[in-house]
Amino acid sequence: MSMAADEPIPPKEFKGLRPLPQLIFSSRWLQLPLYLGLIVAQCVYVILFMKELWHLILHAFEIT
Repeated sequence: MSMAADEPIPPKEFKGLRPLPQLIFSSRWLQLPLYLGLIVAQCVYVILFMKELWHLILHAFEIT
């Protein structure tokens, strides 16, 4: 096997990412509350849609 296919080994003095890439990478956690809020909102929309669909099905053949 060749060494090119293996995982690269970081140099011994490697201490992690530089400050700016580390800041950008860490900032993804700021989006977590937004995504959780979007998930909750989507659940509410699904419930409201199902409620309206049920209402439509029940009253579809009524003549008023």
